[in-house]
Amino acid sequence: MTNKQNINIELSNMLQLIKDFTELLDLETKALRASNFGLVDEIQAEKRTMADRYSNQIELLHQLKSENQSAKDSLKEQIIIARTSFTETLKKNLTTLDAVKLSSKRIMDKIIGAARESVEEKNVYTPNGFYTSERNTPISIDHNL
Repeated sequence: MTNKQNINIELSNMLQLIKDFTELLDLETKALRASNFGLVDEIQAEKRTMADRYSNQIELLHQLKSENQSAKDSLKEQIIIARTSFTETLKKNLTTLDAVKLSSKRIMDKIIGAARESVEEKNVYTPNGFYTSERNTPISIDHNL
């Protein structure tokens, strides 16, 4: 196999990898927006594998950079378009991940705050007019009539 064929094959492999990775990130973004965390969890192993494959393919193409001039121009253009799409999808994915993390943090902070408030001591006046410390206790309901 000539170097010209080799560079075109590896660029084709990279193009397909970029498209597949873009689709996977898009799927994860949609799952995050739908709060489908089971699917998000299932995607993580494949996402790590894709990231490793992407990194390895970049290294391989770097080794073949002297052959880049002999690569098909149409293939180079397709990779540029695919990388642009990948970058946009990656930005959306990261923004969505940050939003989900922030939302989860706010929910946890509310839960922790409510739990702390439910057991903290407060200074209050008793019905007899004394100023005293009182511990809030959770409300319980007696269902027996």
